[in-house]
Amino acid sequence: MDKASKITLDKTVKKMIDSELGFILLEADEKSIYDVLAEKTTWKDRTGMYGNGYHITYHLFPVFYKGYNMNIKSNLAESRMNAVQNIFIRWTEAGYNKRHAKKAFGCKAFMKYLDEIGFMKADYMLLMVD
Repeated sequence: MDKASKITLDKTVKKMIDSELGFILLEADEKSIYDVLAEKTTWKDRTGMYGNGYHITYHLFPVFYKGYNMNIKSNLAESRMNAVQNIFIRWTEAGYNKRHAKKAFGCKAFMKYLDEIGFMKADYMLLMVD
C-alpha cells in the first residue's frame, strides 16, 4: 500500500486505471493532498485528477483505520460503510461473489478479500468513477 504523501499523480492514475475493480488504498503518513481534500469534501463529492496523460474522476473515502484526522468533513462510519459497499458491488459485478451473498458484511469470501488487500490498514480509498 502506498503512502498518501509519497505517491505521484501519474502513479495514482496509472494504478487506478490498472486496478481490476477501479480503486486504490492509501496509507496516511504526513500531510498530503488527500488530507486537505478530506477536510473540504465528503465521499459523495466527485474529484478530478490528471496524471499519466489521463483525466479521471474519483470519490475519496476517508476510512482512517491507521490514524484519524479530526478535521474531516465526512462522517467516518458512513464513509467506511460506503467504501465497503462500493467495493462489494464491484467485486460482485466482477464475478467473485460465487455464493450470491446479498450483504458485504455477511459474505466470508468478501471479508477475506478485504483482509487480503489490507483494507483495514488503509486511511484513504480512491474509487474511480465514470
